[in-house]
Amino acid sequence: PLESLAARLHPDGRVKFLGRVGQERLLGFYNSGIVSAVALASIDLGQGAHEGIPVALMEAMGYGVPVVATSTGGIPELVNRETGILAPPGDAAALADGLERALTGGTASQRLASLGRRYVAENHDVVSIAATLEQWFQGQ
Repeated sequence: PLESLAARLHPDGRVKFLGRVGQERLLGFYNSGIVSAVALASIDLGQGAHEGIPVALMEAMGYGVPVVATSTGGIPELVNRETGILAPPGDAAALADGLERALTGGTASQRLASLGRRYVAENHDVVSIAATLEQWFQGQ
C-alpha cells in the first residue's frame, strides 16, 4: 500500500523502497549526500521496554544528516532541539511535520545537521569512549 501511495503522490520516482539495506551501503548513501533526512519512529512498550540511544541516529548525525525521532527511551539524550527534531511517540502528524521541516528547512536544517554531527563527534566517538572505559576499569 505504501508503494502504491508513493507512486500516486510522486510519479516522478522520487520515493524509492529499497528493502533491506546493509550498513556499508547505508553509510555510503550518507557519505554521498543522497539522504536528505532520517526519521526514526519509536514507541515505549512499557515496563522499561524502549529504545536506548539508537546507533542508527548516531550514524546519520555523524554524517551530517538531519534526524527526526520520537521522544522516547534514550533518544532525547541524543536528539534535542539543537541536534534534531523530536516528536511525541505515536503522533504521526508531528513526525511528518518534523520530517517536512527537516527536508524544507534550508539554513535551519543545515544548522541542525551541523550541530548534530558535532554533538556525535564530541560525545559518542568510539576511541574516546573506549579510553574512558579503560580508565574506569583500571581504577577499580
